[in-house]
Amino acid sequence: MKNFYQNPYIQALMLSLGFFLFFIILSSRDYMAVDGSTRCLNVGYKYGLFLHGNNHMLYPMHVFFWHKLLAIIGIKASSKLDYMHLTAVMNAFAASVVLGVFYFFLLRITESIKYAVALTLCYGFSRAFLLHATNSTEPTVGLFWSVIAICVLVFALTKNYPKLIFLTGFLLALAMATYQSMVLIAPASLVLCFFWKNENQESYKKLTIFFRTIYLMAGSIVGTASIYGLAYYLTGTKDIKEMISRFFAISGDSVYGSFVLWKFISLPVQFIRNVFPIMPGDFSGIVGWAVNNLNDKWWYWACLVYGLILILVFQSIFYTLKLKEKMNWKEKIAIQAAIAALIFPLLAAAYWFPGYDKLWLQPNFCLILIVGVLIKYVSKNLNKTLNKNSNKILISLAFFILFLEVFSNLIWLIPSRFQENKALTGAKEVSEIVKSPPDLVIDGWDFVSLLYGALWSHHIYNFHSAVEAKGKGVLDELPKLIEETKKRGGKVYFIGVLEESEGAWSWFLGPRGLPYNSLDEYRQKAKLVKHFKFSAFESSLYVLEFDENKEKNKELN
Repeated sequence: MKNFYQNPYIQALMLSLGFFLFFIILSSRDYMAVDGSTRCLNVGYKYGLFLHGNNHMLYPMHVFFWHKLLAIIGIKASSKLDYMHLTAVMNAFAASVVLGVFYFFLLRITESIKYAVALTLCYGFSRAFLLHATNSTEPTVGLFWSVIAICVLVFALTKNYPKLIFLTGFLLALAMATYQSMVLIAPASLVLCFFWKNENQESYKKLTIFFRTIYLMAGSIVGTASIYGLAYYLTGTKDIKEMISRFFAISGDSVYGSFVLWKFISLPVQFIRNVFPIMPGDFSGIVGWAVNNLNDKWWYWACLVYGLILILVFQSIFYTLKLKEKMNWKEKIAIQAAIAALIFPLLAAAYWFPGYDKLWLQPNFCLILIVGVLIKYVSKNLNKTLNKNSNKILISLAFFILFLEVFSNLIWLIPSRFQENKALTGAKEVSEIVKSPPDLVIDGWDFVSLLYGALWSHHIYNFHSAVEAKGKGVLDELPKLIEETKKRGGKVYFIGVLEESEGAWSWFLGPRGLPYNSLDEYRQKAKLVKHFKFSAFESSLYVLEFDENKEKNKELN
């Protein structure tokens, strides 16, 4: 009789629980480490239950009901920071379940606890995963629903319950509504439906494949129509044509979206960067960074990591091609499904921004699974061919890379929990200078601006968000806002806008129709109040100084 801890379900559960506690204990105080960590505050302190745009439509709903659930058991946020940390617990829970499912998949594929644990650690300790599992951002729950969808599909196929595949399609629609890119794992479900066979089946039946696909498509269509249809209806879009148009709308693609060669070339670099912390915080491009930081410590660390991983990957591929033994059907279908699930997320990353960590949560899942299965396959067959020395080198290298990954990510993860957040300190200093409500703050997307805007602001105008939405229209709005501020006796402050370099300006604001000199009038009247520097980023607080005599003469004339 097996001991209870030998039960794979118990093992997956215990692993999930361990990661859940780990993520809670190391819940990040570096709130600007990822984009969007403060958006949950709109649910608790501004709008209540509402919906975002298509990119993460249901995120506010998940936050709302998560805090309602916590309230039932007597846990309530006592401050805005507390609210963010409790939202991070939701992500910690979702991430830990994902890792439990990942472990269970790997255990079934590799039939090895050692490999399953090692690969789960590799995914769980990857940089992108840790960033989102310890913070309050949007994509983690979407990842949760997408992985649960595949889990339901594998269960339905294993038990031969084709009708249950309908639920997989519905859950994929829910994953997309939670975080849009999470639906891109869907091709894996088609591969599984087409090629899955139970061990007692000798061949595929066309009718079986047909019904599997029909149930999957039906669930996806019903899920998409019901979730998006209800969401759009409740937010004012009631015409079917308008709903369809809204569904296919992509915000921000005119600035971020493009297929260019350098984005595709950078994909392997960005994959490793989202597993290892191999670049500093101000990293923007591999060529410029490598040239400008030739003797920097980061350069040597990056070379070591890239070198070891390239050796491991090429060694695995070399032995895979050399070995004559065939993969078993589990290994084969796992790799086929992972490759199918990898194509569209990589295209999305290449189209949008290859360095965007949110877009690497699913690709990391697939790539780590593929490499892990290949290493297990090669190791098993090298032992059979008595090539044990090569096997020892391969396995030793793989575990050394895993050790480097875990250790190097802990170096930044632990301080992010316990060190002072300088951007938060800066935002608090701004709150002590600015008088709320009369004063107006025109801010940007720097860390001080975002934290001040989320935690202390009253009259605030985010310049970069306004430009993204209205383009040149902001130049008409600014004078009106400034005039309103003067009438109520307030001052006008700028944070993270006037000091922005012309190069940084031309990357985002320039393509929206705003030349760099469009704010020269305000730069001339601005006086520096406070300069903030933290990590690799800087921002400054300015106050506009108006000549009262000139203003009176204008009024008289």
